[in-house]
Amino acid sequence: MKVFSPATLGFYDNTDESPDDAVKVSEEVEAFLRTAIIWGANHFDVKENAASVTYPDWMKDYAEENSAPTQWPN
Repeated sequence: MKVFSPATLGFYDNTDESPDDAVKVSEEVEAFLRTAIIWGANHFDVKENAASVTYPDWMKDYAEENSAPTQWPN
């Protein structure tokens, strides 16, 4: 299981090497977050088995019109 840091948008294998804000995430949440980061998400609310994201104001319409991922599970 990896940990995710919203501050660095990074995934870490070892919690000893991760930033203080890092949260353990399931494989499904990790996959969701990786996709959301590619889409351009900029705010993350993350728990081990759930996550939600938002997008910058300038791209909210684009993200909505193109069904960008916003939460896991759906």
